[in-house]
Amino acid sequence: MRKLWASGDPYVWLTGGSLALCLLMVAGLILLIMVNGMGFFWPKDILRYEMADGSARAGHLVERELDAVSTAESDDPTYRIKIKQANRDVYGMDFAW
Repeated sequence: MRKLWASGDPYVWLTGGSLALCLLMVAGLILLIMVNGMGFFWPKDILRYEMADGSARAGHLVERELDAVSTAESDDPTYRIKIKQANRDVYGMDFAW
């Protein structure tokens, strides 16, 4: 056993194993960054919404909540939706209910 440790082979294998582990961790970190970051380049589906006042807006659905006013008046529940609009400069705000 002393001759094996004196030859240095276990240290070479430990160094190679450590290198392989480090490369796997770096590859995993790059994969994690890619999975979380690529969503920025693929936008969600853009839909056209008709507002209660008759106007139309385009954007994607951000939030949906139960409308308390309409629920108290009828048995059919209705929902309010929050959309992210495309152009803050035109509408003056990022989101619309």
